[in-house]
Amino acid sequence: MSKKLLVCFFFILTAISLIIAQPRKTYDGPAVGLSLGYTFGKPSFENLFDRAESFKSMEYGIFGRFHVFGVLFAQPEVNYFERQFEGYIGHVPNTSGKPDISQKHKLIDIGLIAHVAFGEKIIRPFLDGGLSISFFKREEITTISPVNGFEMLLFKINTNDANLIFGGGVKVGLPGDIDLALGGRYYLAMNNLRYLNNNYGGLLNRIYIQLAFAKRFNT
Repeated sequence: MSKKLLVCFFFILTAISLIIAQPRKTYDGPAVGLSLGYTFGKPSFENLFDRAESFKSMEYGIFGRFHVFGVLFAQPEVNYFERQFEGYIGHVPNTSGKPDISQKHKLIDIGLIAHVAFGEKIIRPFLDGGLSISFFKREEITTISPVNGFEMLLFKINTNDANLIFGGGVKVGLPGDIDLALGGRYYLAMNNLRYLNNNYGGLLNRIYIQLAFAKRFNT
């Protein structure tokens, strides 16, 4: 599914929820929660690779949510996911069957999200926006280049990311002050996949489809 179709899907989902929403008995208070989902993207490199493969990974997280004012909540969160990219250089002979470059990173993503939920309903649309920084946790595969049958260290890539986040979705109030939320996010890469000691490299914007459970503490 393309990025444009996913964005349209979540806007339509939000609009439908506004129409069918029903009154709820409680207001939102502070909350803590767990999230899991599916994240994917495709690297975009500058003047090096003729082709780069997409990646996909499960993502897991924890978060807190605190009222700021009105319908605005601050949501600090910590997520974990794995990122892998593979690239092919068309003008370099390669008969190994392996990518010309391959790396796999395990990352801890720390974010601060502005969370806005609309109305006082059992079914409520919401919007998310903010900033996250992903820190390198572990590198599985060293960057290699199969040239003439030999694997050689080509270069290392910066593994820390900075991303702008845009997203939204719908959450449902369940018994026991539990919120169940389905949402989508777009992570706009600001700095990642940069070649160390060089001023060029690549970016990896990604989409995250998320399911979250939050326990509300209503006041």
